[in-house]
Amino acid sequence: MSEEGQIVSNIPIPKIIRGRGKYKFSMMKVGDSFWSEATTDALRTAAYKYVNRTSKKNKDKVFKAVRIDAGGARIWRIK
Repeated sequence: MSEEGQIVSNIPIPKIIRGRGKYKFSMMKVGDSFWSEATTDALRTAAYKYVNRTSKKNKDKVFKAVRIDAGGARIWRIK
């Protein structure tokens, strides 16, 4: 039976993390990667915006997006 519309109490509020964007580039270390349903262009654009529109300490970070299949792409932090 569906519980749609039912009020539920005592649900914990999720912890807010820094860098509230859709992709968590700020949490990635060199060698880390993640898969997304986005296109490689969307991932490259998001990485570019993260590197160039945040603080100067992020200017040395480099990301590489590669198309995996028709359903998504993977992006790595390589520097």
